[in-house]
Amino acid sequence: MLKQKLLSILCFFIVLPFGKSESGTTHLLPKQQKITHVQETLCEKGKRPKSLRPTTQQYIPDDSLALANYTFDPQIHSVKFTPYGFPLLLPILTQNASTPLSLSFDDFSSDVRRFYYKIIACNYDWSRSELSENEYLNGYTYAYIEDYDFSFNTLRPFTHYWLTVPNEQIQITKSGNYVIQVYDDDTDELILTRRFFIAEKLVEIRAQMIIPRMVSSMDTRQELVFSIHHPEMEIRNPRMEIHANVIQNGRWDNAVIGASPRISRPDRDLFDQPGQFSFDAGKEFRNLDLRSFRSPAPEILNINRYDSGFEITLRKDYKRFNKTYRDFPDINGSFAIQTFDFDNDELESDYARVLFSLYSPTAFAQHDVYLFGEFSDWQIKPEFRMAYNNIINGYVAEIELKQGVYNYYYVRVPKDGNTIDLSETEGSWRNTENRYTIFVYYRPFGQRYDRLIAVETINSR
Repeated sequence: MLKQKLLSILCFFIVLPFGKSESGTTHLLPKQQKITHVQETLCEKGKRPKSLRPTTQQYIPDDSLALANYTFDPQIHSVKFTPYGFPLLLPILTQNASTPLSLSFDDFSSDVRRFYYKIIACNYDWSRSELSENEYLNGYTYAYIEDYDFSFNTLRPFTHYWLTVPNEQIQITKSGNYVIQVYDDDTDELILTRRFFIAEKLVEIRAQMIIPRMVSSMDTRQELVFSIHHPEMEIRNPRMEIHANVIQNGRWDNAVIGASPRISRPDRDLFDQPGQFSFDAGKEFRNLDLRSFRSPAPEILNINRYDSGFEITLRKDYKRFNKTYRDFPDINGSFAIQTFDFDNDELESDYARVLFSLYSPTAFAQHDVYLFGEFSDWQIKPEFRMAYNNIINGYVAEIELKQGVYNYYYVRVPKDGNTIDLSETEGSWRNTENRYTIFVYYRPFGQRYDRLIAVETINSR
């Protein structure tokens, strides 16, 4: 069922690689030469190099964001990091696989900027690994993003950058959790981060959905159990050496991290603690189709074109927590870039300022409302917070989005906290279609990193 759904979605939302490289190779320079090189490169293009900001003004995020999925620079938009050619899948790469991972993003800056990237190894819980870079990388410890091209036939000008990992400059030698960090070469400021996985196939995961064992949760939650089978692999102390993570769709805010097996046998380990892998089912994500500004989708109320760009007003949304469950196709909170108006999805897809509105007779006294999905990095971010408007009796927010298809939720967050709540905006129903991904890690006694020895994705249906 899952494979059929993914194939049908990918056939419908096609994102093709294209564009040209400024040069066919990646040039690596000692750190002290980088500024001179980028100034020479910009001068060759007829552009005046930017002045450098003092390093004392740099914002250095802590690891809770620097090792998460986060876009720090407001000029950076439409970040995608997926297996090459599969824009709706998680960035999971099997060791020695021929298909790389693909990172792409747009930069609204008026000048061409030079970016470099690093690969950071992490433990199963996304803390920094104690491994040094030369223990998990072959090649260089950082490299430049050399491939970029300019938008055309768009009112919003931007520069599109892309990169594949691994590549000739950097190869990853060990399985596990990793974070790619992209920096501005002029300022050394962190621009964006994305998590990804290098997996082995050492054990087999057998998973199944079950009816939630808490009676009060049967109608609103989904629960899974699983086992790992390793007849040819000896695991001496499973409770200490094996950890499992489970995520729902692409979310990390409600992930189960670091689970240990409840029962262990010589050839298998069982993860079936009651309620351990229980998740709010939510409802199908709301859909937004921005693929055409000429022939707008039904959810679009109007489109205005100005010299500065497009402005789109969506039809008013309504709360669903008290509505009958409706089943319809979605892409589990993700987004895919595509245009029906031109040929080149990445370079000819324009941007629009999109006005969202959620009808609510009164404002929530103790909660803020946010737009939430992959387009918000699956994070609660200030730019996605909605404001209550008394004139229309509802919450409103304007977000700049590229042409494509988007999924989203309206979520509540306490004013004095960060817990995401769907209960009063979307609701939750057991029959909702969700995708769950299981990661199993192995660190035997004496080893200094967590090997990712198996990954499995199952559908809630």
